[in-house]
Amino acid sequence: MLAWIVPLTVISLGVLRLPGQRSLDPIYRWAIEAWQAHKPLYTDSEGFIYLPTFIPIYSPFAGMPVPLGEIVWRAVAVAGIGHALGSLMALVPRLRSPRGFLMLSIACLTVSLGALQMGQANAWIAMSLFQAAAALGRGRNWRAAAWLSLGFAIKPIVLAAMGLAVLRWPRAVLPLVVMTAGWILAPFLTAPTAYFLDQYVASLRTILGSCATVTEHRFADFNGVFRSVGVAIEPRWSNGVSMAAGLSLGCITVAWGRRFTQDRSALQWLNVSCCYLLLFNPMTEANSYCMLGVPAALLAWEWLGRGEDSSEPRQTAYLAAGWVSIAVLLLMGSASELARLWLGNSLDLWFFPCCALAFGATVMYRMVTRAN
Repeated sequence: MLAWIVPLTVISLGVLRLPGQRSLDPIYRWAIEAWQAHKPLYTDSEGFIYLPTFIPIYSPFAGMPVPLGEIVWRAVAVAGIGHALGSLMALVPRLRSPRGFLMLSIACLTVSLGALQMGQANAWIAMSLFQAAAALGRGRNWRAAAWLSLGFAIKPIVLAAMGLAVLRWPRAVLPLVVMTAGWILAPFLTAPTAYFLDQYVASLRTILGSCATVTEHRFADFNGVFRSVGVAIEPRWSNGVSMAAGLSLGCITVAWGRRFTQDRSALQWLNVSCCYLLLFNPMTEANSYCMLGVPAALLAWEWLGRGEDSSEPRQTAYLAAGWVSIAVLLLMGSASELARLWLGNSLDLWFFPCCALAFGATVMYRMVTRAN
């Protein structure tokens, strides 16, 4: 647990020293205050761009003194991700070990520190997806729905992951509908009906408008790779590619997803969902890649286990693949920060999506060929 406690302590000390600096907490607190005063939430495209469902989630933290609320917000994400990692290791066909948990924790944290330091909601999205996968692997649909609906309430991009989950586990439909409806209606308890409806309409207009007109070279989705080499894809074509990719993943999930065991399907779902959200959300940031840490680390753990098996004919290849995966995660977190001094964010905008593309291609190959 020290692998998680030490970074959280360092981050907390930074928040104590400079509360609100390099942090999204002031925006979150402003939104809570605006909601309580029944003022418009969506007045600036660079400001609050979440659904009103975010209000009841962050309200308990906004009610705490500054910077205690900011620290607890980050601590919950760290605890949730760490716990999910331990739970998901039980789904991998390799025995857990303290050494393995420590190694995977370091790899996951390295690529997650940016999101945790800034208090970004991306860390909570990652936590909700990881916890949902652990629940799905054990057939606990209501628990999985609770986590997925929480992720949706934070950012509606989780809807894609929910759709893939329903295709694989149809019985999850009712839990997801009930839980999501609860989050959608929750803000109604603290606001007049007219204001409640008006802010929902404004939020959808802001979110859809922002995603439909993204042309800046500052996001790390698949467009970031093309823009890095001087090729700009028009938003309408980019959105078309995203839709086509989503439909393709849905078809593959229906065709091949049910051929795996429950635990294997949960891991496949997590891998595919995270890759899709990272590559095809037009507003993916470098810090969003905290979603890739746990899935990539788990695959590396499995490969290393096969590489340590002397009866495995491809022992060396598995060992190499496992260590390369761990090295890439460490590189994504460390080299990115070092390169930012000279290159700004330009490295992140092509390197991160290329890593996600490579990971996604590997996952899809294993799913289609039923490779173990």
